Amino acid sequence: MKLWFNHWFSTVYNIITSIKEECKEELIIVGSNEKKDAVYKVLCDEWYQEPVFKEGEKYATWCLNFCKTHQIDVFIPRRGRKDIAKIYNEFQKNGIKVLMCSNYELMQKLESKIETAKIFWENHICEVPEMITVTNVHDFKKAYEYLSKKYPEDRICFKYEEDEGGLSFRVIDNTIDTIKTLRNGRGLKITYSETISMLSKQDRFDSLILMIYLKGPEISIDSLMTSKGFIGAVREKKGSRITEIYQDKDIIGISEKFARLTGITMPYNLQLRYHNNKLYLLEVNTRMAGGIYKLCLAGINIPYIALCELLGNDFEFPMNISGKVIVSQIETPILLR
Repeated sequence: MKLWFNHWFSTVYNIITSIKEECKEELIIVGSNEKKDAVYKVLCDEWYQEPVFKEGEKYATWCLNFCKTHQIDVFIPRRGRKDIAKIYNEFQKNGIKVLMCSNYELMQKLESKIETAKIFWENHICEVPEMITVTNVHDFKKAYEYLSKKYPEDRICFKYEEDEGGLSFRVIDNTIDTIKTLRNGRGLKITYSETISMLSKQDRFDSLILMIYLKGPEISIDSLMTSKGFIGAVREKKGSRITEIYQDKDIIGISEKFARLTGITMPYNLQLRYHNNKLYLLEVNTRMAGGIYKLCLAGINIPYIALCELLGNDFEFPMNISGKVIVSQIETPILLR
């Protein structure tokens, strides 16, 4: 059976490993990336360099043709998922199974953090922080002033409405323009004056969201609805490189309610964060999270189970996690060539 992983994060190395360790069937792993030296190349039986063009219908069509040309049985995409969902039926017509959410309309909504928030708010799934969207510096100033007055004890943060991995996320902190930051580091902090200076360089910009900074622990729920029931586990960061994995009925129930409401049956990741002892929504990723492989150490191999579900193969439903599993990680050198 041929499995193709297109342009992925480097952590897909561990996802591929977790599937290979469980699968009894002989697998041919096909990989591709814009970069010729992506680390998961070493696990692949076939490797191809992807064309460099923006995601869109052109890329989705390229993926379909790639699957036909290389006789792919199962396509496990990261790059271009929304556009691939748009032509999902074309893959099915050609006997190609795609391990991802096939609901294009749902994926469109979930790409927008505002639309995602509406789903959770309107259906009373969990708490949602107040969010304001802006596309110009004048409205940014007004929104910042409004939130600062309404939530005087909290800092304000912002990010693009459509963003993956929190690349645009910044916390406004006006105490960092001192010499102390030379030792402490600024991280993702930025001053208000720097923000306004940056945004003023354009009359309009892509939609930004302003909200209060949620300062509690971040909760990541790796999730999968299967024919045997819902599988979910919590990953909580505990300082540098330390992760706690556990199952909490109330927390996992938030994700299960979302899955039942939307009908999503492929792996996804729900991110929440505590603030003043309440859990608030951050976002939903309609793909396997980069850290999902850590669940294997707690006896939950979601990548393999998802593959079994897709193929109609039987699998053993994982046992509940007893207590908390504490995991860490180390950097390991891998010879590429």
